[in-house]
Amino acid sequence: MPVDKPDPAEDGSGGERPGRQAPPSASGRVPVPKVVNQGAGFLLGLLAWGWIGLPLLRGGPEEVRDVLRAKFFNKAPDGTWLP
Repeated sequence: MPVDKPDPAEDGSGGERPGRQAPPSASGRVPVPKVVNQGAGFLLGLLAWGWIGLPLLRGGPEEVRDVLRAKFFNKAPDGTWLP
């Protein structure tokens, strides 16, 4: 008895062959390669390290609070408003 081939939509692969780029969808968007998404994650991690990781190592939680206060609330470490 012959075995039916599985439907590509059912196995979650989307029916794409490895090494081939999918055509643009009906909405006109071109699929973004996974490498771009990985690069964006790396960049976000690098920014988080610079804004949170380094101040944490240099001055502890108080230094992180000062950086976040200056970044998001436009205040100096003593709580006064920055010009």
